[in-house]
Amino acid sequence: MKKKVFAISFFIGVFALILSVGSLAFFTDKTEEVKNTFTVGKVDIDLTEPEKDNWGVNADGTAKTSLMPGIVYAKTPTVTVKDDSETAYVYAAIELQDAREFTKAVLNAYNEARDGKIPQDSPIVVKFASISNQLNDENVSVNDKLKLILKTILDEFVVGFDDSKWEMINFGINGDTGTFIIAHKNTMKAGDTEKIFTGITMPEVFTSGVFKDTNFELGKIKVTGAAIQAEGFANYIEAGNALAEEWGIEIN
Repeated sequence: MKKKVFAISFFIGVFALILSVGSLAFFTDKTEEVKNTFTVGKVDIDLTEPEKDNWGVNADGTAKTSLMPGIVYAKTPTVTVKDDSETAYVYAAIELQDAREFTKAVLNAYNEARDGKIPQDSPIVVKFASISNQLNDENVSVNDKLKLILKTILDEFVVGFDDSKWEMINFGINGDTGTFIIAHKNTMKAGDTEKIFTGITMPEVFTSGVFKDTNFELGKIKVTGAAIQAEGFANYIEAGNALAEEWGIEIN
């Protein structure tokens, strides 16, 4: 009987040893490590304008710096996404300084047309005729009237603005400066370049008389470019809202 108990105990002990050894014999394997190397992306644009200090040359060889009615002056602010940049949405702020006084001159031209002093069919006059009801409406604020006038100025005084590519998304007035915020409708990738506009002009109907009773002395146009990564945004409006803090404005 003792031999039988010993045999059973021995068998159990051997079986337990086999089980314990077996538990250490799982099939295993180890792969080579996979390394991911990340670089920090960046958005990088450039804004150039070869004519910023020279719209032509006078007879004495000096640069032309004054606007004369009826002449288109080359001005080609051009934005470029640099080769090392991520794809981006691109924007520009076009600032017109001394805007309030210039607005008075534009209104003078409209009034002279109304009084028969200049042709009523000139584009600038026709344009203002289309918004005259709002300009004469006492319920429309002075600032809103200025916005209407300055948007018209952008249409009539800036040449070569391609609205199939660019869209005005905001407008504001700060002091005497009117600022137009425009957006490129499509993303721009590394190496892409676009002209914002190609020139500026003053309508032929702008005689010296339209500047009477104004303090307009020096008009300046300043263009500033900005960009934000395209990744993560559905469109240029959504991306523009994220960028708006740079200008301290709200995108409409």
